[in-house]
Amino acid sequence: MATASKITIEISGNEVPDFLHLSISQTIYGPHTFSLVCRRDLFEQPEAPPLSGAIDKIGSDITFLIDGINTGTGIRDFFFRGIITGISASENGMNQHEVTFRGYSPEILLHGSPVCRSFENKTLRQIAEQVMQPYPSNQISLTGEPGVNIVFPYIVQYKETDFEFLSRLARRFGQWFFFDGMDLVLGDFKKNHHRRNSGHQSVGLSYRRRPGPVEFRIQQDLLYTIRT
Repeated sequence: MATASKITIEISGNEVPDFLHLSISQTIYGPHTFSLVCRRDLFEQPEAPPLSGAIDKIGSDITFLIDGINTGTGIRDFFFRGIITGISASENGMNQHEVTFRGYSPEILLHGSPVCRSFENKTLRQIAEQVMQPYPSNQISLTGEPGVNIVFPYIVQYKETDFEFLSRLARRFGQWFFFDGMDLVLGDFKKNHHRRNSGHQSVGLSYRRRPGPVEFRIQQDLLYTIRT
């Protein structure tokens, strides 16, 4: 059954009053991605150069709050936080000027240059906290309690990004490591999140609102409409 939802989008704490298309793709194996299409006049005057009023949004935080998502077992809210990494401008077939914001979830910050370093006499939690220390806590924070409390005498990060290193440790010691929409989770899945009942579930989210032009095609001397 369809459920009425309210979508609230904020860029650097400022609410976006309207949008044309929203797409969010989430996976536990890497950074999540998003794409948001808005009218250009929300960010700059029509006579201004393209992207002149939106270019400063690159690197900004963006949040999505969707009230009333029907999961099949109840109604809950959906929250997602990301970082804008790209902006583009376009004009559709109805002479409507658009601006598109694209980006990733905050763990994209961990995909920097490969690092070589060592850790001595630390637990998995302490290693992860040291790796996360340079990153701004207002953009990405670590949560969860690893089920492994062993003090490791010596562990090496060798030519790995911080994300690759933590992912390898999580796999090695049987711990979950993923972004849940708000925080980066490292630890036992059962302690931090409710397991789904079925073996596999896939949820897709896409929202679009725009009138589309009528397209025609000539075939065998007949004129017919293929999309309205």
